[in-house]
Amino acid sequence: MNAATIACFWQFLREQASLSDVRLHDLRHTYASMALAQGETVLTIGRLLGHRNPATTLKYTHMSDLTVRKAADVVGAILEG
Repeated sequence: MNAATIACFWQFLREQASLSDVRLHDLRHTYASMALAQGETVLTIGRLLGHRNPATTLKYTHMSDLTVRKAADVVGAILEG
C-alpha cells in the first residue's frame, strides 16, 4: 500500500467520522497516551512505536490530570502511613 492510498483512505475515514482536524500522526500520540494510562512503561511504548530514544517517546505520551491526581493520592496515602 502506498502513501497516497493511505492518505485517501484516512481522508475518507475522517469525513465519515466528522473528524476534520485529526491527522493520522495524531493516532500515534493517542496510542502512546492510552498505553501509558494502562500501565505500560515508556520503554515498552517506545519499542512499540519504533523509537530508539525514550526522550522521543516522552513527547508522544500525554498524561491526563486525573492520572497525575491518582498518582499523588497513592503517594500521599503511603506517606500518611
